[in-house]
Amino acid sequence: MTRTVWLAAAGVVLFSFASATLADAESDYKLLFGQDEAKVLARRNPKEIAAFAAKLLSAAKTVSEQKPLQNLLLDKAYDLAMRDAGGYDTAIEAAKLQMEADPAKKADARERLAKVLQLRFARSRGDERKAHGEELVGLLISGADELAAAGKPTEAADAYRQALSVATAARSDRTKEIMDKVRAINDAVQAEKKLAALKASLAADPKNVTARTTLILIYLGERDDPAEAAKLVTADLDERMRTYLPLAAKPVADLDEIACLELANWYADLADKASAAGKGILLGRAKEAAERFLELHTAQDVTRLKGKMLLDKVAKGAAEVDPRTGAGLPKALRLTLGRGVTMKLVLIPAGKFMMGSPDNEAGRAADEGPQREVTISKPFYMGAFEVTQTQYEAIMGVNPSSFKTFDRPVENIAWTDAAEFCRKATARTRRAVRLPTAAEWEYACRAGTTTRFSFGDDENEMGAYAKYGDRPATDKPSGARTALVGSFKPNGFGLYDMHGNVLEWCSDYYENSQTNVRAVDPTGPQSGGSRVIRGGSWYHQSDVCRSARRLGRPPEQRNFMMGFRAAVDAN
Repeated sequence: MTRTVWLAAAGVVLFSFASATLADAESDYKLLFGQDEAKVLARRNPKEIAAFAAKLLSAAKTVSEQKPLQNLLLDKAYDLAMRDAGGYDTAIEAAKLQMEADPAKKADARERLAKVLQLRFARSRGDERKAHGEELVGLLISGADELAAAGKPTEAADAYRQALSVATAARSDRTKEIMDKVRAINDAVQAEKKLAALKASLAADPKNVTARTTLILIYLGERDDPAEAAKLVTADLDERMRTYLPLAAKPVADLDEIACLELANWYADLADKASAAGKGILLGRAKEAAERFLELHTAQDVTRLKGKMLLDKVAKGAAEVDPRTGAGLPKALRLTLGRGVTMKLVLIPAGKFMMGSPDNEAGRAADEGPQREVTISKPFYMGAFEVTQTQYEAIMGVNPSSFKTFDRPVENIAWTDAAEFCRKATARTRRAVRLPTAAEWEYACRAGTTTRFSFGDDENEMGAYAKYGDRPATDKPSGARTALVGSFKPNGFGLYDMHGNVLEWCSDYYENSQTNVRAVDPTGPQSGGSRVIRGGSWYHQSDVCRSARRLGRPPEQRNFMMGFRAAVDAN
Protein backbone atom coordinates (compact mmCIF):
# COMPACT_ATOMS: atom_id res chain seq x y z
CA MET A 1 0.00 0.00 0.00
CA THR A 2 1.40 3.44 -0.95
CA ARG A 3 1.50 5.80 2.02
CA THR A 4 2.43 9.47 1.93
CA VAL A 5 3.39 11.83 4.76
CA TRP A 6 4.79 15.31 4.16
CA LEU A 7 7.91 16.42 5.99
CA ALA A 8 7.58 20.08 5.06
CA ALA A 9 10.57 21.29 7.05
CA ALA A 10 12.80 18.68 5.45
CA GLY A 11 11.60 19.49 1.95
CA VAL A 12 10.95 15.87 1.00
CA VAL A 13 8.12 13.38 0.69
CA LEU A 14 8.24 10.21 2.75
CA PHE A 15 6.40 7.21 1.28
CA SER A 16 5.21 5.71 4.50
CA PHE A 17 1.77 5.58 6.10
CA ALA A 18 3.26 5.57 9.60
CA SER A 19 6.54 4.53 11.15
CA ALA A 20 4.73 2.16 13.46
CA THR A 21 7.87 0.41 14.71
CA LEU A 22 11.51 1.24 15.21
CA ALA A 23 12.37 -0.84 12.13
CA ASP A 24 9.92 1.23 10.05
CA ALA A 25 11.38 4.44 11.47
CA GLU A 26 14.95 3.40 10.67
CA SER A 27 13.93 2.46 7.13
CA ASP A 28 12.18 5.80 6.65
CA TYR A 29 15.14 7.69 8.10
CA LYS A 30 17.57 5.93 5.80
CA LEU A 31 15.41 6.76 2.79
CA LEU A 32 15.10 10.42 3.74
CA PHE A 33 18.38 11.32 5.37
CA GLY A 34 20.80 8.41 5.02
CA GLN A 35 22.85 9.81 2.14
CA ASP A 36 23.00 13.33 3.62
CA GLU A 37 24.14 11.95 6.99
CA ALA A 38 26.92 9.89 5.37
CA LYS A 39 28.20 12.91 3.43
CA VAL A 40 28.11 15.24 6.44
CA LEU A 41 29.89 12.78 8.71
CA ALA A 42 32.52 12.04 6.07
CA ARG A 43 33.45 15.72 5.79
CA ARG A 44 33.71 16.07 9.62
CA ASN A 45 32.90 19.77 9.50
CA PRO A 46 31.41 20.80 12.90
CA LYS A 47 29.26 23.57 11.38
CA GLU A 48 27.84 21.22 8.75
CA ILE A 49 27.11 18.58 11.37
CA ALA A 50 25.35 21.18 13.59
CA ALA A 51 23.31 22.42 10.61
CA PHE A 52 22.30 18.85 9.72
CA ALA A 53 21.24 18.25 13.34
CA ALA A 54 19.05 21.36 13.16
CA LYS A 55 17.49 20.02 9.96
CA LEU A 56 16.62 16.73 11.70
CA LEU A 57 15.09 18.67 14.58
CA SER A 58 12.90 20.64 12.16
CA ALA A 59 11.79 17.39 10.53
CA ALA A 60 10.94 15.88 13.93
CA LYS A 61 8.50 18.71 14.59
CA THR A 62 6.44 17.73 11.54
CA VAL A 63 5.86 14.06 12.45
CA SER A 64 4.34 14.31 15.93
CA GLU A 65 1.81 11.58 15.10
CA GLN A 66 4.58 9.08 14.23
CA LYS A 67 6.30 8.60 17.58
CA PRO A 68 8.95 6.04 16.54
CA LEU A 69 10.13 8.26 13.68
CA GLN A 70 9.94 11.44 15.74
CA ASN A 71 11.97 9.85 18.55
CA LEU A 72 14.59 8.58 16.10
CA LEU A 73 14.92 12.03 14.51
CA LEU A 74 15.23 13.66 17.95
CA ASP A 75 17.82 11.10 19.07
CA LYS A 76 19.86 11.69 15.93
CA ALA A 77 19.54 15.47 16.20
CA TYR A 78 20.67 15.41 19.83
CA ASP A 79 23.62 13.06 19.28
CA LEU A 80 24.92 14.99 16.27
CA ALA A 81 24.40 18.38 17.91
CA MET A 82 26.39 17.27 20.97
CA ARG A 83 29.55 16.79 18.88
CA ASP A 84 30.39 20.49 19.09
CA ALA A 85 29.42 23.43 21.30
CA GLY A 86 27.90 25.12 18.25
CA GLY A 87 25.13 22.51 18.32
CA TYR A 88 24.22 22.82 22.01
CA ASP A 89 21.12 24.96 21.35
CA THR A 90 19.79 22.31 18.96
CA ALA A 91 20.54 19.53 21.47
CA ILE A 92 18.69 21.47 24.19
CA GLU A 93 15.64 22.01 21.97
CA ALA A 94 15.62 18.35 20.88
CA ALA A 95 15.71 17.11 24.48
CA LYS A 96 12.97 19.54 25.56
CA LEU A 97 10.73 18.49 22.68
CA GLN A 98 11.20 14.82 23.51
CA MET A 99 10.36 15.46 27.17
CA GLU A 100 7.10 17.07 26.13
CA ALA A 101 6.20 14.81 23.21
CA ASP A 102 6.69 11.34 24.66
CA PRO A 103 6.03 10.56 28.35
CA ALA A 104 7.81 7.20 27.94
CA LYS A 105 10.99 9.05 26.96
CA LYS A 106 10.72 11.83 29.51
CA ALA A 107 13.22 10.46 32.05
CA ASP A 108 15.89 9.74 29.41
CA ALA A 109 15.28 13.09 27.73
CA ARG A 110 15.61 14.89 31.07
CA GLU A 111 19.00 13.24 31.63
CA ARG A 112 20.10 14.30 28.13
CA LEU A 113 18.91 17.84 28.73
CA ALA A 114 20.75 17.99 32.06
CA LYS A 115 23.94 16.79 30.34
CA VAL A 116 23.95 19.47 27.65
CA LEU A 117 22.90 22.20 30.10
CA GLN A 118 25.79 21.15 32.34
CA LEU A 119 28.24 21.40 29.43
CA ARG A 120 26.90 24.80 28.40
CA PHE A 121 27.08 26.03 31.99
CA ALA A 122 30.68 24.86 32.34
CA ARG A 123 31.72 26.79 29.21
CA SER A 124 29.93 30.05 30.03
CA ARG A 125 31.15 33.09 31.97
CA GLY A 126 29.75 36.16 33.71
CA ASP A 127 26.03 36.96 33.52
CA GLU A 128 25.56 34.28 30.89
CA ARG A 129 26.96 31.67 33.27
CA LYS A 130 24.48 32.65 35.98
CA ALA A 131 21.54 32.52 33.56
CA HIS A 132 22.62 29.10 32.24
CA GLY A 133 23.15 27.89 35.79
CA GLU A 134 19.65 28.96 36.83
CA GLU A 135 18.13 27.00 33.93
CA LEU A 136 20.07 23.88 34.92
CA VAL A 137 19.14 24.32 38.58
CA GLY A 138 15.48 24.67 37.66
CA LEU A 139 15.57 21.44 35.65
CA LEU A 140 17.28 19.52 38.45
CA ILE A 141 14.86 20.81 41.08
CA SER A 142 11.79 19.94 39.02
CA GLY A 143 13.14 16.42 38.48
CA ALA A 144 13.84 16.02 42.19
CA ASP A 145 10.37 17.35 43.06
CA GLU A 146 8.79 14.75 40.79
CA LEU A 147 10.81 11.98 42.45
CA ALA A 148 9.72 13.21 45.87
CA ALA A 149 6.07 13.37 44.79
CA ALA A 150 6.37 9.82 43.40
CA GLY A 151 7.42 8.54 46.83
CA LYS A 152 11.11 8.05 45.98
CA PRO A 153 12.84 10.04 48.74
CA THR A 154 16.30 8.47 48.36
CA GLU A 155 16.49 9.24 44.63
CA ALA A 156 15.03 12.71 45.28
CA ALA A 157 17.69 13.44 47.91
CA ASP A 158 20.46 12.61 45.41
CA ALA A 159 18.87 14.85 42.80
CA TYR A 160 18.50 17.75 45.25
CA ARG A 161 22.18 17.43 46.22
CA GLN A 162 23.15 17.61 42.55
CA ALA A 163 20.99 20.74 42.18
CA LEU A 164 22.61 22.23 45.29
CA SER A 165 26.09 21.69 43.85
CA VAL A 166 25.18 23.54 40.65
CA ALA A 167 23.31 26.27 42.52
CA THR A 168 26.34 26.91 44.71
CA ALA A 169 28.64 27.13 41.69
CA ALA A 170 26.22 29.43 39.86
CA ARG A 171 25.59 31.56 42.96
CA SER A 172 21.91 30.91 42.45
CA ASP A 173 19.22 32.62 44.51
CA ARG A 174 17.62 29.21 44.99
CA THR A 175 20.41 27.76 47.14
CA LYS A 176 18.50 28.16 50.42
CA GLU A 177 15.34 26.71 48.87
CA ILE A 178 17.27 23.59 47.82
CA MET A 179 18.92 23.24 51.23
CA ASP A 180 15.45 23.30 52.84
CA LYS A 181 14.30 20.60 50.42
CA VAL A 182 17.38 18.49 51.17
CA ARG A 183 16.75 18.71 54.91
CA ALA A 184 13.07 17.86 54.45
CA ILE A 185 13.76 14.87 52.22
CA ASN A 186 16.51 13.61 54.54
CA ASP A 187 14.03 13.80 57.40
CA ALA A 188 11.57 11.81 55.29
CA VAL A 189 14.18 9.14 54.54
CA GLN A 190 15.10 8.82 58.22
CA ALA A 191 11.42 8.69 59.18
CA GLU A 192 10.86 5.81 56.73
CA LYS A 193 13.81 3.92 58.19
CA LYS A 194 12.57 4.49 61.73
CA LEU A 195 9.07 3.32 60.82
CA ALA A 196 10.41 0.18 59.14
CA ALA A 197 12.59 -0.64 62.16
CA LEU A 198 9.66 -0.25 64.57
CA LYS A 199 7.42 -2.44 62.41
CA ALA A 200 10.12 -5.10 62.31
CA SER A 201 10.58 -4.90 66.06
CA LEU A 202 6.86 -5.26 66.68
CA ALA A 203 6.56 -8.14 64.22
CA ALA A 204 9.36 -9.95 66.07
CA ASP A 205 7.79 -9.29 69.47
CA PRO A 206 4.07 -8.35 69.38
CA LYS A 207 4.17 -7.79 73.18
CA ASN A 208 6.70 -4.99 72.82
CA VAL A 209 4.49 -2.21 74.25
CA THR A 210 7.19 0.44 73.81
CA ALA A 211 7.48 -0.22 70.07
CA ARG A 212 3.71 -0.36 69.70
CA THR A 213 3.19 2.92 71.56
CA THR A 214 5.93 4.66 69.56
CA LEU A 215 4.33 3.48 66.31
CA ILE A 216 0.97 4.79 67.47
CA LEU A 217 2.45 8.21 68.21
CA ILE A 218 4.07 8.31 64.75
CA TYR A 219 0.81 7.43 63.00
CA LEU A 220 -1.18 9.90 65.10
CA GLY A 221 1.38 12.67 64.81
CA GLU A 222 3.93 12.70 61.99
CA ARG A 223 1.81 10.53 59.68
CA ASP A 224 -1.51 12.17 60.62
CA ASP A 225 -3.20 8.79 60.14
CA PRO A 226 -5.34 7.94 63.18
CA ALA A 227 -7.10 5.12 61.33
CA GLU A 228 -3.77 3.27 60.99
CA ALA A 229 -2.96 4.02 64.63
CA ALA A 230 -6.29 2.55 65.73
CA LYS A 231 -5.36 -0.78 64.11
CA LEU A 232 -2.58 -1.13 66.70
CA VAL A 233 -4.88 -1.16 69.75
CA THR A 234 -4.27 -4.16 72.02
CA ALA A 235 -5.38 -5.06 75.54
CA ASP A 236 -1.93 -4.39 77.02
CA LEU A 237 -1.98 -0.67 76.14
CA ASP A 238 -2.92 1.84 78.81
CA GLU A 239 -6.60 2.62 79.31
CA ARG A 240 -6.53 6.05 77.66
CA MET A 241 -4.96 4.62 74.50
CA ARG A 242 -7.58 1.88 74.35
CA THR A 243 -10.37 4.42 74.91
CA TYR A 244 -9.38 7.29 72.66
CA LEU A 245 -7.67 5.64 69.68
CA PRO A 246 -10.98 4.33 68.26
CA LEU A 247 -12.49 7.82 68.73
CA ALA A 248 -9.49 9.43 67.02
CA ALA A 249 -10.25 7.45 63.87
CA LYS A 250 -13.69 9.10 63.59
CA PRO A 251 -14.49 12.61 62.32
CA VAL A 252 -15.03 14.97 65.27
CA ALA A 253 -18.39 15.87 63.73
CA ASP A 254 -19.57 12.36 64.67
CA LEU A 255 -18.59 12.69 68.36
CA ASP A 256 -20.62 14.00 71.27
CA GLU A 257 -19.44 16.96 73.33
CA ILE A 258 -17.90 14.95 76.19
CA ALA A 259 -15.91 12.79 73.77
CA CYS A 260 -14.67 15.94 71.99
CA LEU A 261 -13.43 17.52 75.22
CA GLU A 262 -11.75 14.35 76.47
CA LEU A 263 -10.16 13.72 73.06
CA ALA A 264 -8.83 17.30 72.98
CA ASN A 265 -7.20 16.84 76.39
CA TRP A 266 -5.70 13.50 75.32
CA TYR A 267 -4.23 14.98 72.14
CA ALA A 268 -2.74 17.85 74.13
CA ASP A 269 -1.08 15.42 76.53
CA LEU A 270 0.29 13.29 73.68
CA ALA A 271 1.74 16.39 72.01
CA ASP A 272 4.22 16.74 74.86
CA LYS A 273 5.68 13.30 74.01
CA ALA A 274 5.73 13.70 70.21
CA SER A 275 8.42 14.84 67.76
CA ALA A 276 8.46 18.46 66.59
CA ALA A 277 6.45 17.63 63.47
CA GLY A 278 4.10 15.33 65.36
CA LYS A 279 3.53 17.89 68.10
CA GLY A 280 2.11 20.43 65.70
CA ILE A 281 -0.27 17.89 64.16
CA LEU A 282 -1.50 16.65 67.55
CA LEU A 283 -2.06 20.20 68.77
CA GLY A 284 -3.98 20.91 65.59
CA ARG A 285 -6.18 17.89 66.27
CA ALA A 286 -6.66 19.02 69.87
CA LYS A 287 -7.69 22.44 68.58
CA GLU A 288 -10.24 20.93 66.18
CA ALA A 289 -11.77 18.77 68.94
CA ALA A 290 -11.90 21.70 71.39
CA GLU A 291 -13.59 23.92 68.80
CA ARG A 292 -16.18 21.22 68.15
CA PHE A 293 -16.81 20.88 71.89
CA LEU A 294 -17.52 24.62 72.18
CA GLU A 295 -19.94 24.39 69.24
CA LEU A 296 -21.89 21.64 71.02
CA HIS A 297 -21.64 22.83 74.64
CA THR A 298 -23.39 26.21 74.66
CA ALA A 299 -24.07 26.43 78.41
CA GLN A 300 -22.10 29.22 80.07
CA ASP A 301 -20.64 27.08 82.87
CA VAL A 302 -17.33 25.90 84.28
CA THR A 303 -17.14 23.03 81.76
CA ARG A 304 -17.28 25.49 78.87
CA LEU A 305 -14.64 27.62 80.61
CA LYS A 306 -12.33 24.59 80.80
CA GLY A 307 -12.89 23.93 77.10
CA LYS A 308 -12.16 27.56 76.25
CA MET A 309 -8.95 27.58 78.29
CA LEU A 310 -7.83 24.34 76.63
CA LEU A 311 -8.55 25.79 73.19
CA ASP A 312 -6.50 28.90 73.94
CA LYS A 313 -3.59 26.74 75.13
CA VAL A 314 -3.47 24.37 72.16
CA ALA A 315 -4.14 27.14 69.63
CA LYS A 316 -1.12 29.03 70.92
CA GLY A 317 1.05 25.90 70.64
CA ALA A 318 -0.26 25.07 67.16
CA ALA A 319 0.54 28.60 65.96
CA GLU A 320 4.23 28.11 66.77
CA VAL A 321 4.87 25.79 63.80
CA ASP A 322 7.12 26.99 60.97
CA PRO A 323 4.85 29.23 58.82
CA ARG A 324 7.13 28.89 55.76
CA THR A 325 6.86 25.15 55.27
CA GLY A 326 3.84 23.95 57.22
CA ALA A 327 6.02 21.55 59.24
CA GLY A 328 3.96 20.32 62.13
CA LEU A 329 0.61 21.34 60.67
CA PRO A 330 -2.03 18.63 60.26
CA LYS A 331 -1.95 17.17 56.77
CA ALA A 332 -5.72 17.49 56.58
CA LEU A 333 -8.34 19.83 58.01
CA ARG A 334 -12.02 19.04 58.38
CA LEU A 335 -14.51 21.90 58.69
CA THR A 336 -17.92 21.35 60.25
CA LEU A 337 -20.52 23.07 58.07
CA GLY A 338 -23.65 22.11 60.02
CA ARG A 339 -26.43 19.56 59.48
CA GLY A 340 -23.84 16.84 60.02
CA VAL A 341 -21.94 17.96 56.91
CA THR A 342 -18.15 18.38 56.86
CA MET A 343 -15.54 19.50 54.34
CA LYS A 344 -12.08 17.95 54.06
CA LEU A 345 -9.14 20.12 53.05
CA VAL A 346 -5.52 19.02 52.60
CA LEU A 347 -2.33 20.89 53.44
CA ILE A 348 -0.49 22.48 50.52
CA PRO A 349 3.11 23.32 51.55
CA ALA A 350 4.84 26.56 50.65
CA GLY A 351 7.15 26.45 47.63
CA LYS A 352 8.08 27.75 44.19
CA PHE A 353 6.87 26.81 40.72
CA MET A 354 6.83 28.00 37.12
CA MET A 355 3.43 29.59 36.52
CA GLY A 356 2.04 29.40 33.00
CA SER A 357 3.18 27.22 30.11
CA PRO A 358 6.25 27.13 27.85
CA ASP A 359 5.88 28.37 24.28
CA ASN A 360 6.00 24.84 22.86
CA GLU A 361 3.32 23.27 25.09
CA ALA A 362 0.62 21.53 23.06
CA GLY A 363 -2.72 23.32 23.28
CA ARG A 364 -1.15 26.46 24.77
CA ALA A 365 -3.20 29.68 24.85
CA ALA A 366 -1.59 33.11 24.52
CA ASP A 367 -2.64 34.24 28.03
CA GLU A 368 -0.57 31.46 29.64
CA GLY A 369 2.63 33.40 29.10
CA PRO A 370 5.15 34.57 29.64
CA GLN A 371 6.07 31.93 32.20
CA ARG A 372 7.00 33.33 35.60
CA GLU A 373 8.69 31.76 38.63
CA VAL A 374 6.25 32.29 41.48
CA THR A 375 6.72 31.73 45.20
CA ILE A 376 3.84 30.63 47.42
CA SER A 377 5.37 31.81 50.67
CA LYS A 378 2.97 30.23 53.17
CA PRO A 379 1.26 26.86 53.43
CA PHE A 380 -2.51 26.78 53.00
CA TYR A 381 -5.33 24.26 52.92
CA MET A 382 -7.20 23.39 49.73
CA GLY A 383 -10.43 21.44 49.41
CA ALA A 384 -9.65 17.82 48.66
CA PHE A 385 -12.75 17.88 46.47
CA GLU A 386 -14.79 20.48 44.64
CA VAL A 387 -17.55 21.89 46.85
CA THR A 388 -20.40 19.40 46.72
CA GLN A 389 -24.10 20.05 46.48
CA THR A 390 -24.53 18.79 50.06
CA GLN A 391 -21.88 21.19 51.37
CA TYR A 392 -23.27 24.13 49.41
CA GLU A 393 -26.81 23.52 50.62
CA ALA A 394 -25.62 23.18 54.24
CA ILE A 395 -24.25 26.74 54.09
CA MET A 396 -26.53 28.47 51.55
CA GLY A 397 -29.81 26.60 52.03
CA VAL A 398 -30.28 26.03 48.28
CA ASN A 399 -28.96 23.74 45.55
CA PRO A 400 -28.87 25.42 42.12
CA SER A 401 -27.29 22.44 40.30
CA SER A 402 -28.55 21.03 37.01
CA PHE A 403 -27.22 17.52 37.78
CA LYS A 404 -28.67 17.02 41.24
CA THR A 405 -26.94 14.35 43.32
CA PHE A 406 -25.60 15.09 46.80
CA ASP A 407 -21.99 14.05 46.16
CA ARG A 408 -21.64 15.65 42.75
CA PRO A 409 -20.00 19.08 42.65
CA VAL A 410 -22.36 22.01 42.91
CA GLU A 411 -22.65 23.87 39.57
CA ASN A 412 -24.56 26.80 38.11
CA ILE A 413 -22.37 28.87 40.41
CA ALA A 414 -21.34 32.44 39.66
CA TRP A 415 -18.21 33.96 41.19
CA THR A 416 -20.46 36.06 43.42
CA ASP A 417 -22.20 32.89 44.66
CA ALA A 418 -18.87 31.25 45.52
CA ALA A 419 -17.67 34.37 47.34
CA GLU A 420 -20.89 34.49 49.39
CA PHE A 421 -20.51 30.80 50.29
CA CYS A 422 -17.00 31.52 51.57
CA ARG A 423 -18.25 34.48 53.62
CA LYS A 424 -20.98 32.42 55.28
CA ALA A 425 -18.71 29.40 55.77
CA THR A 426 -16.18 31.66 57.51
CA ALA A 427 -18.86 32.83 59.93
CA ARG A 428 -20.03 29.24 60.50
CA THR A 429 -16.62 27.60 61.01
CA ARG A 430 -14.57 30.51 62.42
CA ARG A 431 -11.87 29.73 59.84
CA ALA A 432 -11.01 32.10 56.99
CA VAL A 433 -12.66 30.21 54.12
CA ARG A 434 -11.95 31.77 50.73
CA LEU A 435 -11.39 31.13 47.05
CA PRO A 436 -7.80 30.25 46.11
CA THR A 437 -5.79 32.75 44.10
CA ALA A 438 -5.02 31.75 40.51
CA ALA A 439 -1.39 31.16 41.51
CA GLU A 440 -2.36 28.99 44.49
CA TRP A 441 -4.74 27.03 42.28
CA GLU A 442 -2.10 26.28 39.63
CA TYR A 443 0.56 25.48 42.24
CA ALA A 444 -1.83 23.07 43.97
CA CYS A 445 -2.91 21.55 40.65
CA ARG A 446 0.66 20.95 39.47
CA ALA A 447 1.71 19.39 42.80
CA GLY A 448 5.38 19.69 41.89
CA THR A 449 5.03 18.76 38.21
CA THR A 450 5.99 20.83 35.16
CA THR A 451 3.95 18.88 32.62
CA ARG A 452 0.71 19.71 30.78
CA PHE A 453 -1.30 17.87 33.42
CA SER A 454 -0.55 16.92 37.01
CA PHE A 455 -0.06 13.30 35.87
CA GLY A 456 2.17 14.00 32.86
CA ASP A 457 1.91 15.14 29.24
CA ASP A 458 -0.10 12.31 27.69
CA GLU A 459 -3.77 13.28 27.36
CA ASN A 460 -4.56 9.62 26.70
CA GLU A 461 -4.19 9.12 30.47
CA MET A 462 -6.88 11.73 31.22
CA GLY A 463 -9.58 9.12 31.67
CA ALA A 464 -7.96 7.88 34.88
CA TYR A 465 -7.81 11.36 36.41
CA ALA A 466 -10.67 13.45 35.09
CA LYS A 467 -14.25 13.70 33.92
CA TYR A 468 -13.91 15.68 30.68
CA GLY A 469 -15.46 15.98 27.20
CA ASP A 470 -13.73 13.97 24.49
CA ARG A 471 -15.76 15.56 21.68
CA PRO A 472 -15.29 18.87 19.83
CA ALA A 473 -16.21 21.89 21.92
CA THR A 474 -19.05 22.69 19.47
CA ASP A 475 -20.65 19.29 20.02
CA LYS A 476 -22.26 18.89 23.45
CA PRO A 477 -21.69 15.28 24.59
CA SER A 478 -24.98 13.46 24.62
CA GLY A 479 -26.09 12.59 28.13
CA ALA A 480 -22.85 13.82 29.68
CA ARG A 481 -22.78 15.34 33.15
CA THR A 482 -20.58 15.83 36.18
CA ALA A 483 -19.14 12.87 38.07
CA LEU A 484 -19.32 12.17 41.79
CA VAL A 485 -16.41 13.97 43.42
CA GLY A 486 -13.39 11.75 44.02
CA SER A 487 -14.32 9.30 41.24
CA PHE A 488 -10.85 9.54 39.69
CA LYS A 489 -7.23 9.45 40.83
CA PRO A 490 -5.89 12.39 42.89
CA ASN A 491 -2.80 14.45 42.10
CA GLY A 492 0.42 14.41 44.12
CA PHE A 493 -1.05 16.67 46.83
CA GLY A 494 -4.10 14.45 47.28
CA LEU A 495 -6.50 16.77 45.40
CA TYR A 496 -9.23 15.21 43.27
CA ASP A 497 -10.77 16.52 40.04
CA MET A 498 -8.33 19.39 39.52
CA HIS A 499 -8.73 18.55 35.83
CA GLY A 500 -12.30 18.47 34.56
CA ASN A 501 -15.66 17.85 36.28
CA VAL A 502 -16.46 21.56 36.91
CA LEU A 503 -14.61 24.78 36.23
CA GLU A 504 -13.32 26.30 39.47
CA TRP A 505 -13.47 30.01 40.29
CA CYS A 506 -10.38 31.78 41.65
CA SER A 507 -10.27 35.06 43.56
CA ASP A 508 -8.27 37.02 40.93
CA TYR A 509 -9.49 39.41 38.31
CA TYR A 510 -8.59 38.11 34.84
CA GLU A 511 -5.80 39.61 32.73
CA ASN A 512 -4.90 38.35 29.24
CA SER A 513 -1.17 38.11 29.97
CA GLN A 514 1.14 37.05 32.79
CA THR A 515 3.57 39.91 32.21
CA ASN A 516 2.54 41.64 35.43
CA VAL A 517 2.39 38.58 37.67
CA ARG A 518 4.09 39.31 41.00
CA ALA A 519 6.95 37.01 42.00
CA VAL A 520 5.66 36.29 45.54
CA ASP A 521 2.05 35.43 46.41
CA PRO A 522 0.46 37.12 43.37
CA THR A 523 -3.21 38.04 43.68
CA GLY A 524 -3.86 39.38 40.17
CA PRO A 525 -4.80 42.88 39.01
CA GLN A 526 -6.68 45.23 41.32
CA SER A 527 -9.71 45.55 39.06
CA GLY A 528 -11.30 44.11 35.93
CA GLY A 529 -14.48 42.95 34.26
CA SER A 530 -13.90 39.19 34.59
CA ARG A 531 -12.65 36.72 37.19
CA VAL A 532 -10.33 33.77 36.64
CA ILE A 533 -11.85 30.30 36.34
CA ARG A 534 -9.69 27.18 35.84
CA GLY A 535 -9.43 23.43 35.43
CA GLY A 536 -11.86 22.71 32.61
CA SER A 537 -15.05 20.72 33.09
CA TRP A 538 -16.97 17.59 32.11
CA TYR A 539 -17.83 19.41 28.87
CA HIS A 540 -14.37 20.58 27.80
CA GLN A 541 -11.68 18.91 25.76
CA SER A 542 -8.37 18.05 27.41
CA ASP A 543 -6.57 21.24 26.28
CA VAL A 544 -8.88 23.35 28.46
CA CYS A 545 -8.22 21.05 31.43
CA ARG A 546 -4.43 21.59 31.44
CA SER A 547 -2.69 22.85 34.59
CA ALA A 548 -1.73 26.19 33.00
CA ARG A 549 -5.04 26.94 31.25
CA ARG A 550 -7.07 29.80 32.64
CA LEU A 551 -10.22 31.51 31.41
CA GLY A 552 -11.83 34.84 32.23
CA ARG A 553 -15.58 35.05 32.82
CA PRO A 554 -17.93 37.77 34.15
CA PRO A 555 -18.44 37.28 37.91
CA GLU A 556 -22.23 37.10 37.49
CA GLN A 557 -22.08 34.32 34.86
CA ARG A 558 -23.28 30.89 35.89
CA ASN A 559 -23.95 27.64 34.02
CA PHE A 560 -23.79 23.86 34.42
CA MET A 561 -20.01 23.82 33.96
CA MET A 562 -19.13 26.29 36.74
CA GLY A 563 -18.34 25.38 40.35
CA PHE A 564 -15.56 26.06 42.82
CA ARG A 565 -13.19 24.69 45.47
CA ALA A 566 -12.51 26.26 48.87
CA ALA A 567 -9.21 27.27 50.45
CA VAL A 568 -8.32 28.09 54.06
CA ASP A 569 -5.26 29.84 55.46
CA ALA A 570 -3.08 27.46 57.46
CA ASN A 571 -2.56 29.83 60.37
